[in-house]
Amino acid sequence: MIKPFYIFALLFAIYSQQLDGQTTVNYFDSNYLEESKQAKTSFKRSFITSKDSIVAKAYRKDTLLSQGVFYGFSNYKEIAPFEIYHKTQNIVKLKSLRLKKRFAIIELYEKGIKKALVKYENGNVYTLQRWLNNKPALEDGSGIVLEEQDSSIQVETFENFKRIKAITIRKQQGDTLYFQSDKAAIPPSGSIYGFHKDVKSTFKYPKTARKKNKEAIVYLYFIVDKTGSLTELRVLNKNEVDKTFVYLIETKSYQLQKWVPAFHDGKPVKTAFQVKLQFILR
Repeated sequence: MIKPFYIFALLFAIYSQQLDGQTTVNYFDSNYLEESKQAKTSFKRSFITSKDSIVAKAYRKDTLLSQGVFYGFSNYKEIAPFEIYHKTQNIVKLKSLRLKKRFAIIELYEKGIKKALVKYENGNVYTLQRWLNNKPALEDGSGIVLEEQDSSIQVETFENFKRIKAITIRKQQGDTLYFQSDKAAIPPSGSIYGFHKDVKSTFKYPKTARKKNKEAIVYLYFIVDKTGSLTELRVLNKNEVDKTFVYLIETKSYQLQKWVPAFHDGKPVKTAFQVKLQFILR
């Protein structure tokens, strides 16, 4: 059991470790927390590096998105892969990613309001506390958090500091999307890289863009339905991608290989994904 004073101690560690160390500031994209090639974006991260840890703070303009301490790190560029690995239920993992003796304690914010305190460790995400309307929503790491919005209802279920279920009930579509399930959806060839290969072989990058020597990073959002088919596929960064390519991807998603759908309570369920693809011209 994690006592309240322990959570207070973790929060104190986040704030106290910001006092010393060398500070680095960079700009990043909103989708994968990676450094942006643009000089400046709306999203900024600052890193305070000390002997055996890094304090990282993320902002959208001047609004705080997250802040936390990453223990066992000395290079701030290793933080994004570590976060991605944990946020994607271990689907995305780099061969160079080291987990041993590394963990992170992070405060998450939404519109400047504290939403959660989480711990990343060995591929696991532990929710130490979740706040709703500025009040703690979990008792001894367990509880149900329900948030209703105009177009959807979001429900999260926690047991022993682990989120075991997360769904969004879409009012207009009349369906339910699972963001946390018993078994995650499995891409072709068993890895996200198999999906990358499938997209790149199905949708050739336009010759017009190649002639302009214009490489592309494409962020895709899509839903894997109960049969494993990909639906509602769209490009999130349309302004940065060739228009012809955007049209092909968004209208021809049925040509992509099926996934193994996600399962919850022994039944197939819909789940949503956000994936980064990079087309390199050679």
